[in-house]
Amino acid sequence: MSSQRKAIQGLARRQLQRLRCRYFSNTSPHAKTALVLGANGALGSAIASHLKAENHDVIGADVYAIENSSHFDAFIPLEPNSSVDELTMALSSGIKDLFGVTDEALDAVICANGGFAIDEVGNNSQIHDIMMQMNYFPTVAASELCKDYMSRDDGLFVAFGAASVANQDPSIGGKITCGMSAYAASKNSVHHFVQSFGQMSGKTLGTKKVKDDFKIMSMRKHRYLDKLNVIGILPVTLDTESNRESMGNGDYSSWTKAEDIAQEIGTWIAIPDLRPNSGSLIKAVTKNGTTSFNLYR
Repeated sequence: MSSQRKAIQGLARRQLQRLRCRYFSNTSPHAKTALVLGANGALGSAIASHLKAENHDVIGADVYAIENSSHFDAFIPLEPNSSVDELTMALSSGIKDLFGVTDEALDAVICANGGFAIDEVGNNSQIHDIMMQMNYFPTVAASELCKDYMSRDDGLFVAFGAASVANQDPSIGGKITCGMSAYAASKNSVHHFVQSFGQMSGKTLGTKKVKDDFKIMSMRKHRYLDKLNVIGILPVTLDTESNRESMGNGDYSSWTKAEDIAQEIGTWIAIPDLRPNSGSLIKAVTKNGTTSFNLYR
């Protein structure tokens, strides 16, 4: 194990101990506890910062070293290139170290992880592996935490897809994203997962028959599903430093600021009645610097 990894894990253990004390002493009726994956990225950092400003407890998780500890009450280091099972075990271990056997410890799980890569001729299989590891695997792993640690009262699970690859069927107006097959496959996997996972909850817009069918499934026995909202957010282009560097001639007025997304998620956490139905895919559309969140599917 590298010295940097040891240092990260040491810091994580100290932060977990600190949050353990804070968690059980936090008496604010409005304070919630959120887990943010991809916490050190531009999007995850903005979400964590906003939630902290709203007086919520925030647990970060990422494969990269923590950069701004003021955004987090605790941090769970993850290993890069991990499988779904490895990520699940790492997250479960981190949460268990923090809360012990206490269930209903999390009010929200936000999967702000992600990455982008262009397909490479002769190396496409590796790019597909990387995109799934960055975009899809963490979402599945994070969902596994819900059955043990998600609140049974208005839990929230948010994952991020991509509007650019959500509809590639030319017959209905979509455009094929040439050179982005790996990225598109990973993000569309997230879209499908959100819709599938969302259909299992009691907050879906599905028919009574669909809900009754899921009641006989083994997964439906978990009570956290009764009031869980599973929502996918599909930005067009995020206004981040890295995107500005790579697309310097872009129309920034149509790019979505991470802070706008963070504010929307903060509203969903604070006011559950304002959340979309579970299983919804919400497209973040920015025009002239103003962002709206519209039902895509």
